[in-house]
Amino acid sequence: MSVNTTSLSSFDANHSLYDQVRPGFDQRAIDSLLAHLNLSANATVVELASGTGKFTKNIINRGFNLIAVEPSAGMRETFHANYPDIPLLDGSSYNLPLETSSVDAIIIAQAFHWFADLTSLQEFARVLKPETRGKLVFIWNYEDTRNANLDEDSWQVQTTEYIWSFDGNVPQYRRTADWRAPLVHEDQTWFQLPYQEEHNKCIVKYKSVEDLWLYWKSRSYITAKDDDEIESIRVKFLNIFQKHFKPERDLDDQGNLTAYRGIHTLWLATI
Repeated sequence: MSVNTTSLSSFDANHSLYDQVRPGFDQRAIDSLLAHLNLSANATVVELASGTGKFTKNIINRGFNLIAVEPSAGMRETFHANYPDIPLLDGSSYNLPLETSSVDAIIIAQAFHWFADLTSLQEFARVLKPETRGKLVFIWNYEDTRNANLDEDSWQVQTTEYIWSFDGNVPQYRRTADWRAPLVHEDQTWFQLPYQEEHNKCIVKYKSVEDLWLYWKSRSYITAKDDDEIESIRVKFLNIFQKHFKPERDLDDQGNLTAYRGIHTLWLATI
């Protein structure tokens, strides 16, 4: 097995934009997750597919012995600039550069859907400590298009569904059955079931629709397109936004757009 080529090439290309425009993770949701995990203060924690470090800031001051592992050279470049003191290794879910039974937890933020298979799970189990029931943790931010505050004709629902129309050929979090399948597969013999999970809600503010567009432009399946097609998508995106944008409904007191998001956390322990 090898790293998904779309993810690798896209994130090599757009790591700087990704770092600028992707949101971080709501600290309240992460605090709740860490309370469930109950890791010791000096636990060895691997952040796999660490990207530019969007999630890292949530746990950097927890006293963990942090190790970042990231397959994209571009992402590693930006991560190292952001966190020069955190050990950063070139590796993937199929080949973790770590000793067997050496890790208390593996945390994967916004990425497991790219490598959700039994081969990855077996490799995770290899490096996790059996004596401490090593933890495997997944986290995703996601578009909360079913939020009670949103109308079907809202700009968030309509622009999101438009961008989603381009993601059919790549693994995505929103196709939850795909990445859940290996967790409950009959050959998955390394992690306890049922797994535990939690959903929380949050909001993200955008100063302009152009900022919102850059967030979507950073998606791997948009980055992978040529410049002319990206520009065509941008123009239609802006047109859809303007058609469904209502200032009296959609702007806060500071003139910002509010996007409704969710945070999904899921965790398992080794058998």
